[in-house]
Amino acid sequence: MRRYVDNGKYEVQKGKGSSMNIVTIKRGDTLVLTGVYKQSNGIVMNLTGYVLEINIINSSDRTVATIKSDNVTSNRSVVITDAINGAFTLVVKDTEAFKDDDYYHIDFKAVGSNGYEQTSKALRLKIKNKLV
Repeated sequence: MRRYVDNGKYEVQKGKGSSMNIVTIKRGDTLVLTGVYKQSNGIVMNLTGYVLEINIINSSDRTVATIKSDNVTSNRSVVITDAINGAFTLVVKDTEAFKDDDYYHIDFKAVGSNGYEQTSKALRLKIKNKLV
């Protein structure tokens, strides 16, 4: 994923060089990110027949929250909204489950029915008790 659209509720710091963008959200707010999954060469990946898997990994204790497009829950979901154009939406309603002031890596993986996998580290997430 190379780009995403925020809905005005987040602080976004653009990464410099090879560093990742950082999204900062207030603990308890719903995180909604939309994006387009791209291959390493920058070309949009057709997600037809793929399951999109998002792993939110705590950088301190390495705990993982996994969200898959084929296993949507009421609190966490990733939905492929336009498979041909690689578009998806990630929603995390239960951000109060995350620790204040910790960084989380958001990793994206597309898994095809043929076993083909493509993984990308795209964002860092910072949870704050309050935004200033």
